[in-house]
Amino acid sequence: MNYTKGDWSVRSGFKVTSGEEQTWVADCYPYHPKHPRPRIHEAMANAHLIAASPRLYEALKAFDDYVSAGYPDNMKLKKIAVEKMEQVKAQMEGK
Repeated sequence: MNYTKGDWSVRSGFKVTSGEEQTWVADCYPYHPKHPRPRIHEAMANAHLIAASPRLYEALKAFDDYVSAGYPDNMKLKKIAVEKMEQVKAQMEGK
């Protein structure tokens, strides 16, 4: 899969960037013409979900490795998959 590499992070609440160069990945704009008030918290949550996408992809691949492996290798892979899922969950929650 080809996507912008590097750690994705949220900048200025709504902007998702990648790497030290802060390459722009996405902008979660909190305003919409049909809504009288900006949805700032929703936009910030969306930005965190998008920023966690590369880590989520890696966690899913680790989970697939765990499910595909036989005993006893799968126990080591399970630990790796669970750790990656915990990390991506924290990033999605903005922690």
